[in-house]
Amino acid sequence: MKFFYTQIIPVPDNCVAEFGSRGLCSRCKRAYEESTVVEKGHGLVVDKVYCRKCASLELKEDEKQEFEKTDAKFKCPSEIQKCDANQLSYEEFYVGTCCENASRWTDKKRKLERLEIVNEIYKRSRFAESEAERDAERAMIKI
Repeated sequence: MKFFYTQIIPVPDNCVAEFGSRGLCSRCKRAYEESTVVEKGHGLVVDKVYCRKCASLELKEDEKQEFEKTDAKFKCPSEIQKCDANQLSYEEFYVGTCCENASRWTDKKRKLERLEIVNEIYKRSRFAESEAERDAERAMIKI
């Protein structure tokens, strides 16, 4: 199941606590939900990390690209009064699990984007839940 929309929306720079090993795109210098690593040896001196948008611009179409979730950590997304959270995952950041202000989506500028991203996170979790239920049912049938 593919969910593409959220993978091309960067996290605001002021909300990134640490980029981790695959959180910062080497080309656009932004944090995204997913990235791919191009290892040195493809004409590169060091490994490069690319978001989906930059990978499509920098890499050849025939090069295999495996995208993985970012390991970046994020700060509280609240615009009114931030809590001390600074180790949030991508999903925790957008859902606003760290405090009440974060869960209320106080930032008016990106409200539609956040709604779309949270909707995608919800779809993924429901899909994973239904897969787990099917697996449990199959296991019960075998017994």
